[in-house]
Amino acid sequence: MTKFFIASSCLASLVGLAALAVSACSNDGASETGVAATEPADGGATAPPKTSAPDAGEHDDAEPKTCMDAKPFDATKVAYRPPAVKAGSCTTADIATFDDYLRDHPQASVEELTSAMTKQSKSCSACIFGKSDDASWAAIVSDGTSASLNAGGCVSVVSGEDDCGRAYQQWNTCINHVCAACSGDERTQCNKDAQQAAGPCGTASKALFGACGTNVNDYIQECFGAGMGTVVAKLCGPAAKDGGS
Repeated sequence: MTKFFIASSCLASLVGLAALAVSACSNDGASETGVAATEPADGGATAPPKTSAPDAGEHDDAEPKTCMDAKPFDATKVAYRPPAVKAGSCTTADIATFDDYLRDHPQASVEELTSAMTKQSKSCSACIFGKSDDASWAAIVSDGTSASLNAGGCVSVVSGEDDCGRAYQQWNTCINHVCAACSGDERTQCNKDAQQAAGPCGTASKALFGACGTNVNDYIQECFGAGMGTVVAKLCGPAAKDGGS
């Protein structure tokens, strides 16, 4: 079965452009999509993530431990393809079924989720699921071994800029890579530290703000603040109405 590499999207309340807080809701190594973006300041050193006190017997002068992988990460090599938007493929009821199924079956495989959604609606299921070698990416992309939520595709849609979606995909992948060994409070701290100018994702953070502008956290909140069904809604849901109410 294909392993589903998606953690529940978690997003702390954002306060202004420089918001740093994220919910410490992931398990060890779990990917997050709701991390708040922080524009790195020029220069300055990056402090290591906070860690627990050293075990008894360790030397007081030992180097502080950090769960963050501080090695440079070239986010520009992260794959990205434009989102496969097929408005009207899913109804609001279909999207509710998607969210309900994931809530009730958090360990479900992609095959199980696909089966459930196909029973609900074939057209909706066909829009939600796609392959990594498709010309454009569906809401959930699978390479046959693992699957992931098309987070960058959602950001592309809500921002109206595909470069913004690409920058988000690359930045988010960087954060998840360098903080993979962190959990709990350490993960929260790593998410902050990795984005600093001297951090492993500092360049990706700068590129994110360059592509998305100062509204980037609004886009993140719109895509991931209310569950993974929002990504499905943006790519496959009912078409937005023009004009007023």
